[in-house]
Amino acid sequence: MAISLSDFLLFLLLMMRCLGLFLTSPVFQSRFIPPQVKIGFSAFLALLCFPLVREEAPVFTLVSWIYVVALFREAFLGVTFGLVTNLVFSSIQIAGEIIDFQMGFSYVNVVDPLSGLGASVMGQFYLLLATMYYLGIGGYRLTIEGLVRSFFLVPPGGFAVRADLAPTFIRLVGEVMLLALRFGAPVVVALFLANLTLAILSRAIPQMNVFIVGLPLNIGIGFFIALSTLPYLLPLFEDAVTLFVQGFFRFLRGL
Repeated sequence: MAISLSDFLLFLLLMMRCLGLFLTSPVFQSRFIPPQVKIGFSAFLALLCFPLVREEAPVFTLVSWIYVVALFREAFLGVTFGLVTNLVFSSIQIAGEIIDFQMGFSYVNVVDPLSGLGASVMGQFYLLLATMYYLGIGGYRLTIEGLVRSFFLVPPGGFAVRADLAPTFIRLVGEVMLLALRFGAPVVVALFLANLTLAILSRAIPQMNVFIVGLPLNIGIGFFIALSTLPYLLPLFEDAVTLFVQGFFRFLRGL
């Protein structure tokens, strides 16, 4: 069967949105996945979605500057979707860094195997745990399903950037800090109470070396509370993923 130029141009639009997602979304953005695999998977997913959106998508019959702009818009939309879903992992990592600061691990950094960047000890622990939970609950399927649904809400080539969309992203970024506080609140409160107790004891017993006693005590309490609250944090993480995906679709419906 012969492929027309308009069908090929539509396929490229679909592929650019898929590729933008796989370059920035959780797990898919890992440097352990070769770029050739990301491009091939983007082409495969675009090929599967092609019959579904062919009738509703705008028709491009030649390569013009309007089509080139549409390509960049599709890539931008895919990148935006990936970044929105990645905000959940950012909130987890921020919570770990807050806990590290309270436990005394703020000067210790390890390398994140997913991104290759430096990360805190507890931030790395929470990030790897969230990644395993994300894969366990099928979060990658939720991400791909959201990408496919975006083709029906915003047809390929029909996306336009507007200034009034900025408040939606600002609210989502604000949710990141709120989620980080919710994730790290149990450990932070426990460590605050431990430090308050040590401060009272240091006033009552001046001979006690608070630094020698406080450092291992904070580490022990931090690990104990962090492990004790994991069963309650993992369902919260699932709700956070759903929250951000719903926020992204509210953004798409506003288009």
